[in-house]
Amino acid sequence: MDSVEVLVNKDEIIEQFSNVFTPNDDGINDCLMLKGIGELKQVDLVIYNRWGTKVFSTNKPNDC
Repeated sequence: MDSVEVLVNKDEIIEQFSNVFTPNDDGINDCLMLKGIGELKQVDLVIYNRWGTKVFSTNKPNDC
């Protein structure tokens, strides 16, 4: 089973977080939109597969 970990160094909580993301340019679920992060100064998003291998990272998660 895959899991999602969200670390937020802020008093507010991210409102929604999808666990479906397939950035393979097929037009289906290519974008991961994090709602509620508009006010954050820095966002570092790193996604690992179930074996611990980093498969995606960005510091601009809503640029799609």
